[in-house]
Amino acid sequence: VNGKDLSRASHEEAVEAFRTAKDPIVVQVLRRQPLPLGQGSSQDVQLVDVCTQTDITFEHIMALAKLRPSSPPVPDICPFLLSDSCHSLHTMGQEYYEGSEYLSNMPAEAERTDELEYEEVELCRLNSQEKLGLTLCYRTDDEDDVAIYVSEIGPNSIAARDGRIREGDRILQINGQDVQNREEAVALLSSEDTRNIVLLVARPEMQLEEAWLDDEHTEFLEELKMEMLEEQRREEEEMERAAREEEEQ
Repeated sequence: VNGKDLSRASHEEAVEAFRTAKDPIVVQVLRRQPLPLGQGSSQDVQLVDVCTQTDITFEHIMALAKLRPSSPPVPDICPFLLSDSCHSLHTMGQEYYEGSEYLSNMPAEAERTDELEYEEVELCRLNSQEKLGLTLCYRTDDEDDVAIYVSEIGPNSIAARDGRIREGDRILQINGQDVQNREEAVALLSSEDTRNIVLLVARPEMQLEEAWLDDEHTEFLEELKMEMLEEQRREEEEMERAAREEEEQ
């Protein structure tokens, strides 16, 4: 709103930003769209996130195309359905450990679809020893599934402060290289020569029920309208009081 970033703002902060914005109010919005695979040329396909609009390279398209196996379908191998035999590994270490927990934090209002959304995220470290804060997970009950997922994001870590990577994301590429197995992921993430890490991730597109969205949208607009009217009333009272004081003088 008028150049102020509200991508991570709370409801109250968003209302305040609209209430205090000066005319003309310029609002920049973002709508997530499923990335069209196998349609058009690579030059026609673009990826938009909260910060940048980036042309997707041919290498990216090839990597994304690998996400469409005939069996099993992609959503069925996402970490929301990982078995209890899931392994975990620290991104900055070579030691693996067993993890009995699996991801089950899907919002109750959401439902998975066959559509995937993709995002390219760059994480910047002060030095090569600083941890990204990602715990990665892979399946052990399916030898054909070698995909790597984000099972946990450490609080106050580089990834947590950035805010774009989510638990459950599948890591497709690290610094432009396809990730085929856990060994490749650990080697790329723990490289001492690399301070900036660029991750290409994929996640199931979440679709909230339209009725819930409509109710939330209406409630937000009504609250915003009432607060703006109240603020306008206070300003008019201030102006009237100032005018009376000026006349009395």
